[in-house]
Amino acid sequence: LCCASALWNIYCYNDLACYGGALGSTLPSFTLLSILLLGSSTPTMQDEYPLTPVPQSNHRTWWSVAAISSLVSLSLPTFLTGIEVGRSMAWADAVMAIYLGSIILAAIGGIAATLGVRYRLTSYALIHLSFGGNAARLVNLAFGLSLVGWFGVNVDLFSEAVLDLIQSRETSASLILMIEISAGLLITLSTLLGFIWINRLSLIFTPILMVVTALLLRVWLEGDASITPMPANSLTFSEAVSAVVGAAVVGAVILPDITRYVREAYGGWLVSFACYFLVAPLVMVIAAGAMSVLQTDSLLTLMTLSGLGVGAALIVVLGSWVLNSLNLYSAVLTIRASIPESRQMGTTLCLGVLGIAAAAMNITTWFIDFLIYLSIAFIPIAGIMVVHFYTALQPVPQDALTPSAIESSKSNSQAIIAWIASLAVALAEMQTAITLSGVMSIDLLAFSAAFYYALRRLA
Repeated sequence: LCCASALWNIYCYNDLACYGGALGSTLPSFTLLSILLLGSSTPTMQDEYPLTPVPQSNHRTWWSVAAISSLVSLSLPTFLTGIEVGRSMAWADAVMAIYLGSIILAAIGGIAATLGVRYRLTSYALIHLSFGGNAARLVNLAFGLSLVGWFGVNVDLFSEAVLDLIQSRETSASLILMIEISAGLLITLSTLLGFIWINRLSLIFTPILMVVTALLLRVWLEGDASITPMPANSLTFSEAVSAVVGAAVVGAVILPDITRYVREAYGGWLVSFACYFLVAPLVMVIAAGAMSVLQTDSLLTLMTLSGLGVGAALIVVLGSWVLNSLNLYSAVLTIRASIPESRQMGTTLCLGVLGIAAAAMNITTWFIDFLIYLSIAFIPIAGIMVVHFYTALQPVPQDALTPSAIESSKSNSQAIIAWIASLAVALAEMQTAITLSGVMSIDLLAFSAAFYYALRRLA
């Protein structure tokens, strides 16, 4: 299974390498960002149509694109999200929350992916067209900074695995901090010096996680996940759904980066459905089920007890290292696109230090809060883009799809106002625990779209 999936992963990647995962020196392709939050693959270092529509000669069938987007749904953060939601709710509620969140993700991803199919542009270009100028740079800056939080999460996982490998009896705060600082610096330096090799290593990591998923599935099927009692510090249903959405909302918003190559008009929806409704929620439910059977909320312990033994720690070390290197590299490209005057080495070191600081604050202890805030920040962007491109109030003319027009587009004050207003609504709902639909993610998507539509009508 491992060898077969590795060959399939490499085959699909080689098919996509000529048109997916392009990274320019100044313009990031957010294909890498979607890979970062869900799994691992290898970006090419070519600059493939960052600001121009993909020519018809490079179009591919939807299933070849869906294969990569589905494979990369296997990742340590996906497991961790399922565990955190599963341990905080009754079993039936957790499964419902995971699948409702996945439906929302599939809808956001399908809408965004269809934009990629329609306009054949990257998410970077589409965000520039909808937000414009400095406002688009602000959105892209938010994308980059969100990766710093993921960097901290993976450094925490790395340090936990290292402690397990050295079998230290002393787990003082100073020892953990030393390991986190060392790990963060090591990952930062490896990103600067050996990024290409880390990318190649990432190709074999997805099939390894397929084996981990199979082992966790066996544990779940051999036990009884339904007997888990309701925890005292449970999540509300709305919070759980928002956490699931937040775990992959950035990847859903930037799905046009790969669907711009899809040949079929309906292909964007199929790619999103395969990734966010079929594979990702299944992985989360399996992780939550194994957690309920083994009664542990530690990802490392869960993997160890599933039969991996010391190999679990090695997998977590390897996975967090590879994923964080991709996180950091993509964050650097995003920041440099938003702030062209920044230097690559200085930006890499600064972001690495920020990621280490996030790990030092033990970000995994408030992992669910981190995911909820990600959903709050990025769901409104999807709502705004839906209205901007799908309403007939102001159709996008063909002369606006040129590189010079995209780069020189003026800031869209209406989009920024709608984004800020949506953030205010989300914070108000969190403070009052009152939601219009019962699920904050749905409220945010509907409010951002409706409010932006009203602003454009007034204009």
